[in-house]
Amino acid sequence: MRNEKGAERPSPAAIARWLAATGTTPEATGGAPDNFERNVLCAIASALDSDPPDIAAARAAAEDGVAHAWRGFYEENRPEAWRCAAIAALLK
Repeated sequence: MRNEKGAERPSPAAIARWLAATGTTPEATGGAPDNFERNVLCAIASALDSDPPDIAAARAAAEDGVAHAWRGFYEENRPEAWRCAAIAALLK
């Protein structure tokens, strides 16, 4: 899909790949130590970096991250948990 300037907009998979890849650094996660959702983001980035991108694996990993972040009465509020939620929504 092109915008008014003629530039190609990124696909949902490309947006998801960027969210995953940029969400794995300590700077992106407030310096938090490794956690489940950060490891999920690494798996998502790897799946979407493959040729061709493995959308099914990336979506499954994102859904795992969401399930872990919002389980029972627990609600994770770290940026990487929200990245997992955004990626899961993008890859539906």
